[in-house]
Amino acid sequence: MKNIASLLVLAFFLASCSGAETIVKKKWDAHENTLALVDLSAREDGFMDAGTRLVNALEESLADTVFVLKSEQPRYQIKFKVTKYQEGNLLTRLATMGLAESSRAELQVKVALFEGKTMVGAWEVNSWVKGGVSKNALFKKASKEIVDHLKGN
Repeated sequence: MKNIASLLVLAFFLASCSGAETIVKKKWDAHENTLALVDLSAREDGFMDAGTRLVNALEESLADTVFVLKSEQPRYQIKFKVTKYQEGNLLTRLATMGLAESSRAELQVKVALFEGKTMVGAWEVNSWVKGGVSKNALFKKASKEIVDHLKGN
């Protein structure tokens, strides 16, 4: 028993003796893969919340890509506008297990990719959720579709 306690103390001590230090000196700018998100639906009251939630989901989805979010002088811009947002009824979704059409949450977004001032791509994303309890699943699905288009999938 005493040996096990000694090993645990030693393991704890060794695990706690770690660290990292970084010194950064750079004069270059990774401009090739910079990206800005422009929410055009923020001007409309009904879709302001949906646009903000989609921006948050896009930021999470872009974390695993080569794109770097940058607000000043990005090479690419994703401009999007939420054209339809219907939250659906969560209680109905749970009670009917997604079978009732009134429980369906739906999001439609028009998206355009710009390089400078030139549009290099455009698409429309339709996302829906019929079951489940997550409020963010709708936005995660839409952001995954948008990022898949950026990756060329």
